[in-house]
Amino acid sequence: MLFLVNRVAEAVAEKYPDKAVETLAYQWTRKPPKTMRPRPNVIIRLCSIECCFAHPLAECDQEANRRFVEDLRGWARICDRLWVWNYVTDFRHYLLPFPNLRVRNDNIRLFAENHVRGVFEQDTYNTPSSELAALNGYITAKFLWNPDYDEDTAINEFLEGYYGKAAPFIRRYIDAIHDRVAEENIHMTIWVPPTHPHLTDELLVEADALWQHAEDAVRDDAVLLRRVRIGRISVDYAILERARVAPAAEPLASLARKRFEPFFAALKISGLTRIREWNELNVDEYRSGLARALKLDE
Repeated sequence: MLFLVNRVAEAVAEKYPDKAVETLAYQWTRKPPKTMRPRPNVIIRLCSIECCFAHPLAECDQEANRRFVEDLRGWARICDRLWVWNYVTDFRHYLLPFPNLRVRNDNIRLFAENHVRGVFEQDTYNTPSSELAALNGYITAKFLWNPDYDEDTAINEFLEGYYGKAAPFIRRYIDAIHDRVAEENIHMTIWVPPTHPHLTDELLVEADALWQHAEDAVRDDAVLLRRVRIGRISVDYAILERARVAPAAEPLASLARKRFEPFFAALKISGLTRIREWNELNVDEYRSGLARALKLDE
């Protein structure tokens, strides 16, 4: 692949000496070559799609992460124009809690230390209001601007500014879902399902209570209440989708019935158009299918 890209780049340079040619180091093209080198006008964009994103890329004990970091360092040694395509959401379940906030600046620092010149943090690019979307956008901007910006400062200043008095409860929720993956050494790719072990029924019951406290704290502020309700749909989605698998199992069976209508009310005001990358959301079909699975029509 690099031989072809170099030949194209050579031809481009003759007519457009100020332009660059980009190629992906992606899956079967990801490993750096032993002897061939990219031309000066070739950009290599290295992709991390196979990795675990519950832990920093350089610290995770998964073989996929070890190989990615090895390839990153290999390309850094031979390439002057190295970019990274990184992933920061669950593309199969845009709304599912995805506890990766504690790895975001570690990963960007890793890229900076290896002379990466450009980073694309691929998030939910084709719909608003995915899981903690506003917070994710904020910390992406903060860490890309300054990879050494303090993680807790970034999270707290956003929560306090965006959610007001609800912030402490949402912070406790964020800590709870992140503590679980840290304490149990749970790995997550970008396609994990609602039944993945990073979530448990008990954790979701706790999360639901924290989001209820968050709502109660801003009950008299319509703007903040709307933001909290949109943020809460992530936990509601996890509750409902896990209950879909076992609709009679407590404690989620009762909680799913309770949260069904508030979830769809918040979904309506959220502007969300997809719950996964590759399909547009038909709310009526999704609602009726979920109601049947949860046996709400009985």
